[in-house]
This record gives sequence, structure tokens and C-alpha cells, in this order.
Amino acid sequence: MKRSLYVLGSVCLGVLLLASCNPSTGYSSDDLIGVWRAKTTKTSNPDGYYYVVFSADKADEDGYRLGKEWDEGDDVKEEEAQLFKWKLEVKDLTQIHWMEINQTWGVPKYYTVTLLTNTSLSFTNNNRTYTFEKVAEAEVSPATEEETTTDPSAGGEENNSGENPTEGSTEGSTEGSSEGEQTEEVPQE
Repeated sequence: MKRSLYVLGSVCLGVLLLASCNPSTGYSSDDLIGVWRAKTTKTSNPDGYYYVVFSADKADEDGYRLGKEWDEGDDVKEEEAQLFKWKLEVKDLTQIHWMEINQTWGVPKYYTVTLLTNTSLSFTNNNRTYTFEKVAEAEVSPATEEETTTDPSAGGEENNSGENPTEGSTEGSTEGSSEGEQTEEVPQE
């Protein structure tokens, strides 16, 4: 009887140890913060890069931080970047882009992060893999807390709808994908 309890206890302890050592449990938002780039797929400027910045701004009440992206292949510069807010939970990355036309946040896009190190980032959506290299650390945007709760279209008026696009910080190739997957840059609105 003692031997059975000992074996059962050892098995339970082994299972607990293996579960706690599982590296596939998820990723930290802090590891995602930075400037990332990938070679553009645009033919108009094939030597350009596609940049994505995940800023270190303080998260809002829903856990979203600010970011921006631009594609040199479309002859877009950082000053003209598309703003978005983002959140990473375990492996689930959500991005919501700011829609200039409607002056509101758009429809969320969902991705699954498959690799996140201090130099590489890959995530998937609909059998497409997006792969980036980290080129710089991102800083907190220079916006004050008051500015981050102001809708840019409202001329400085307070926005109670939770819309708060404020530019994050600056700057941010890798290619490759798993077999059967198509590698592309992050789709833009």
C-alpha cells in the first residue's frame, strides 16, 4: 500500500513539474515592445521595409497599448504611419487600427504569436505567417496622460468613447515560413 502511494505521488509530482516547465504557455507584452521590421512585399519599392512599432505606453483600462505601422514599399514614412492599439494575452495578439475616415477604431484583427524572442517575432492568421526582426527598443510616446484620452479629430476635446490614438515612439527582415504557409507583411486597412 505504501509503495502504491509512493508511486502515485511520484507520478503526480512529475506531471506537475512537466506542466510548469512548458515554454508554450505564452508570451509577455513586455517582450513585444519595440520596433520590428520585415522586407516589404511591394514591387514599387522592393528595397523598402515594413515597420511595426509596439509602444511601451501605459495600457488603457482594457489592456491596450498604442502602436503604429508603415510600409516604405508604399512610399509611406513614419510620420504618416497607421495608428493602432494592441494587446497580447498569452499567445493571442489583437490589433485595432485607427480609421482616419470614420475617426474611430476599426474592427479588431486577431493573430496567434508563434515565436517571440528579443530579436524575432512571428505570428499567424488564416494560414499566413508574418515574420519580423527587432531593430530597436520602443519608448513611451511623448504624449501626456491627458493627451492619450483625447480624440485627435475632436480638436482637443475629451472623448468619452475610449478612442485615444496618439503616436507611439519611433522606428522598426526576415523572410521564411513553415511549409504550406504564405509569408506576408501585416495586412493594412
